[in-house]
Amino acid sequence: MAKEKLVTYATNEKILEELLNSNNIYEIPIYQRNFKWGKKKIDQVLDDFNQILDGQKDKHFFGATITYQVQDEESYSKIFEIIDGQQRMTTIFLFLLAYIYVLRKYNPTEAKISFIQTAIDLGVETSNSRLRPSKEDRNQLNWIFEQITRSTKFQQSLEFKYKKFMKEPDGKEKGLLRSAWSTFRDYLEKKIEGIDDKEKGQELKNIYKTILGSCTVVDIRIQDRQNGPMIFDALNARQEQITVGELIKNALFARDKNLTISQMKQIHDAEWFPFQNAFLIDNRNLMEGYFFPFGLIGNNNLKKNEVYADIVSRWNNFSSSSEIINSLSEYQPPYIALNGGTREKYPKRIKESIKRIYEGGLPASCMPFFMQLLRKLEINPNFEDEAINIFSSLEAFLVRRAICNDEPTGLHAVFKKMWTDLDGSNSKISAGSVMNYISKAKTVRVPEDFEFEKQIRENSLFGKKICRFMLYEYDKSLHGEVPDDEDVTIEHILPQNPTNWEDKFTPAEHSKYVNTFANLVLITGKSNSTIGNKNYEEKKNMVMKNAKFKSTRDLFEAYTSWTPGDIENRSKELAKWALSRWKYIS
Repeated sequence: MAKEKLVTYATNEKILEELLNSNNIYEIPIYQRNFKWGKKKIDQVLDDFNQILDGQKDKHFFGATITYQVQDEESYSKIFEIIDGQQRMTTIFLFLLAYIYVLRKYNPTEAKISFIQTAIDLGVETSNSRLRPSKEDRNQLNWIFEQITRSTKFQQSLEFKYKKFMKEPDGKEKGLLRSAWSTFRDYLEKKIEGIDDKEKGQELKNIYKTILGSCTVVDIRIQDRQNGPMIFDALNARQEQITVGELIKNALFARDKNLTISQMKQIHDAEWFPFQNAFLIDNRNLMEGYFFPFGLIGNNNLKKNEVYADIVSRWNNFSSSSEIINSLSEYQPPYIALNGGTREKYPKRIKESIKRIYEGGLPASCMPFFMQLLRKLEINPNFEDEAINIFSSLEAFLVRRAICNDEPTGLHAVFKKMWTDLDGSNSKISAGSVMNYISKAKTVRVPEDFEFEKQIRENSLFGKKICRFMLYEYDKSLHGEVPDDEDVTIEHILPQNPTNWEDKFTPAEHSKYVNTFANLVLITGKSNSTIGNKNYEEKKNMVMKNAKFKSTRDLFEAYTSWTPGDIENRSKELAKWALSRWKYIS
């Protein structure tokens, strides 16, 4: 195992790939609770995985597990009870099973090898999963294994099949275990979309090995089972985690040993505190998110776990703390503006561009480029027209990606170094050079007009982060007076509950149209609560009296009915508008 992948000097730290390939069985003791990690926790895990695949970090520490080796005459494998860490270990195992499930479609032979080596114990006569979850979760794990072995082609390639756990009368058939596995499955399938089927198997292996080869755990094996709770309490004592900002602040004031306490207080109050306080925006503290994009501007290959050390290493040429704080502050105004803070430093048109890019959900991975773009404008006001064009093209690029369901994965590799590459080339930085650079990148694609138009017409918009932004932008384009109500909601004209609409929409049509752009309008929350599932005629009469949004009024004025054909017509209008609104500038 490569030592550079480890984060501690502990001899019992293991990468996940090594852990899963070991000849061990992990058992959740009968007294332990069942699997508890819901969507929020699993999404955090996927965010860590995406950062690894994106190159934002090359290692991730999954924490520590406490295990106790038990004797089991039934198995030749070593059996370990998981005293602490069952949520992490179960999550890792579910990711493995999701990988095998997706892999079997494209490379059943390789899936068989992974299945036999990592998922089951060939020497066990009864239930042979290498993870033995709590009794309450075993029915769900049986279901997951059934999904994997259901394929006849895959099943016949196995010399030994999965042996089920006995059905637990108190166990659930559905729950968080099954939900987490499904999320991992969907995640992996999404990662290989658009790749030729012949290459999907190898791409899956690359993803799996990259992730498991970059994640580690420390496995603490206790001598006496009774000592488990004592060690658990010590490891899980509540401690405040120190942030990168706090580390940088400590390094700043520890750097000059000749400073007196009064001098340090003067520097803190007059210089550090204003720098720190500027990050407080609308009950949000943006400071911690600043240092990674700031660090990338100086070092395009920086990983998140290297931020503190890299930034501090740049201070050798500074003679004072004031110079260091000035250096740290260089890209602060762009960062704050791009994250919803003050934009007063910039011209009116730029303010509007920043506002749109923020409200559209600017991915954090794009931040270094935009920060440098705004910094150039600060230095050279004559750059404004080209900066507007760059903002417009990148807004179009990011909006189209969001509508076409392109994941943010891959953007980091492009945007972390795009400014450096273009600024160092012979040609000037322009909207054309930016889009040309992106079009040649291997990790992202540029959605074309035909796909963007199709997705605007057919894809579900409701539930996406960009949904409200799209509806507001359409309303603004009609030059109506945008209401300033805080209580604004999104209304489905064809309601989510189709009662009173069955005569106009079949179940299949309802499913097809209900969440599309064409079926959504903006109304105030008060109106939403009274409209409910009323039919179109009743909705029209109620909304036309109270609708504050011009786009909403226009719809009910233009359409005397609301049928599948009406939705299709409106979707064509919206697609035409969107293509004109978000086009690339060369």
